[in-house]
Amino acid sequence: MDEGLYLSNSEGEDWKKVSSSSIDGKYIDLAVHPNNSNLLAVTSVGGVYLSEDGGQSFKLLTERKQGIGVYFTENTLYYSTFDGSPSLVSYGLKNQEKTVNNLPELGKDAPMDISQTPKS
Repeated sequence: MDEGLYLSNSEGEDWKKVSSSSIDGKYIDLAVHPNNSNLLAVTSVGGVYLSEDGGQSFKLLTERKQGIGVYFTENTLYYSTFDGSPSLVSYGLKNQEKTVNNLPELGKDAPMDISQTPKS
């Protein structure tokens, strides 16, 4: 395989290279929606990107902030960024509404790993 972003819909038997030319900079993190493999999110030094078509195209969700971590729930994409200070944002997949979440004092760090308890 050449360098790039690949997806498999056959549990790793076959791989398809997806167009990632709109993603600026090196990849940092990747997440796939738990029930809809057409929804992908990628973070890079150039921002946070969302694909709704299985990686054929990506749209930039941030204003050129460094993307750090990404995580999907059924209805929400959570992503963290850093541009001198950290942020954690909830992005509604249906209404495209962005909500900035409170974080403790992190200094020059940002959340890399994002997860949620299964019960709440």
